Amino acid sequence: MPASSFGESSAHIRRRRVAHYLRTESGAAVLLVIVTVVALVWANSPLSNAYFELWHLDVGFNFGPLRLHMDLHHWVNDGLMVVFFFLIGLEVRQEFAHGSLRDRSRARLALIAGVTGVVLPALVYVLIVKLAGSEGLHGWGAVVGTDTAFMLGTLAIVGPRLSGQLRVFLLTLTVVDDFLAVSIIGIVYSEEIRIVPLLIALASLVGLWLLGRTRQWRATPYVLIVIVLWFATVYSGIHASLAGMAAGLLIPAYATQRHGVVAARQLFRDFWQSPSAASARAVDCGLSQGISVNERLHEFLRLPTALLIVPVFALANAGVDLRSGLLAEAFGSPVTWGVIAGLVLGKLLG
Repeated sequence: MPASSFGESSAHIRRRRVAHYLRTESGAAVLLVIVTVVALVWANSPLSNAYFELWHLDVGFNFGPLRLHMDLHHWVNDGLMVVFFFLIGLEVRQEFAHGSLRDRSRARLALIAGVTGVVLPALVYVLIVKLAGSEGLHGWGAVVGTDTAFMLGTLAIVGPRLSGQLRVFLLTLTVVDDFLAVSIIGIVYSEEIRIVPLLIALASLVGLWLLGRTRQWRATPYVLIVIVLWFATVYSGIHASLAGMAAGLLIPAYATQRHGVVAARQLFRDFWQSPSAASARAVDCGLSQGISVNERLHEFLRLPTALLIVPVFALANAGVDLRSGLLAEAFGSPVTWGVIAGLVLGKLLG
């Protein structure tokens, strides 16, 4: 075999191996670390102005009475990351429906851990700031939430053998933790909550629940309602991640039924004997009906979320300027130590 052909074959094999690795949780986590380092280097390089100007770039649209404008940083955090939290909600719903969380004791433990993971960090923060006699007690909201994307990425790197056992527990804990944290922050810290968009968001959640009750198998109605839910949540002033998690939890999940597989097989036989556009559509619909809309949406969103959305989130949020001396000044503040103790000690105890 010519050397050039062998080289091309080897390069193709290497690319295929890299692509396969990136599709794993560990590969996606390594990509997350790489992008985080890139963000830090960029934010502390001579091109740092370009980094911060990029994320403050105003992006929006006007469509009739609808007007939505945010900087690029908010589009990432309140837009793209909603898909990530939606994916978490989908996975937790699957576990409650036909996974390990069908065991009530396990589900109860995760729920309790989620609640204590919100309460104890806030108490630790208040205790430290109070003992130091410092102002800033109102900042306790900074420690009640968990950075889910980085937490799951870290778990995939440092404990690949344990991640399968702990993932469901951590996902459930995270959903409870973030639900409580976002709700508390929304109520305590929001300057204004708009009632009409909030009511539309609640109506959208009811719509998702009704679709699930009627066993609607097509994904399109769910997706359209989720889009309406996102718009309404953003306009209401509540953090959009709450909408993503709530929507994911309401998408029905069920184990593949044998009769659905048998029906799909018969439809495929009909297509094999008499191929046509109509029979092809029937096969597609039959296969879709055999698998829950939850699982289909999860499979569709999993790779784009891991390989695009979460890395973009890291790029937008991990860039901290360490050159200005603000970091040293921050470590001299009791508020900073309260945040560190709350997030480390409080979360571990919780």
